[in-house]
Amino acid sequence: MTDEIAGIIPILATPFNSEGEVDVQGFAAIVESAIEDGAHAVAMFGLASEYYKLTDDERRILTSILIKTTRDRVPVIISITHHSTEVAVRQAIEARGASLLYLPPYSPDLNPIEQAFAKLKALLRTEAARTIDALWSAVGRLLDQFTSAECANYLVHAGYRESG
Repeated sequence: MTDEIAGIIPILATPFNSEGEVDVQGFAAIVESAIEDGAHAVAMFGLASEYYKLTDDERRILTSILIKTTRDRVPVIISITHHSTEVAVRQAIEARGASLLYLPPYSPDLNPIEQAFAKLKALLRTEAARTIDALWSAVGRLLDQFTSAECANYLVHAGYRESG
């Protein structure tokens, strides 16, 4: 394994059967497919995931399946989105072999997409498009004003660094 994780890192979906139960075989197939398709690491339980629908037992089962299916072929990132640090630490330790990375509070100042959106919104205001077609046409034209160097600077400003 590596200390730095970079590249393609999909957040894995949690499949459910028609009764609303977790489809564990389907989940193992999703993990396997992500690895076969070239993922550099896999992540489970993103911020907008099924985490809150699952019971603690279902989360433990999915974590176990994820670890067993990856078989150390790629790094595994498991978001423990619990409100209690103590519970999050316990869950990570129970998952064994996990590292803890605490995310800072959300800040639009450290999110590169927010800077790009702010510029796009300002440019759109000057366009004054009043129909959906005119709006999409304006977005298409205005995106040409974002250079790759400018977008790279948004990332650097947010603290991201080049990998590789």
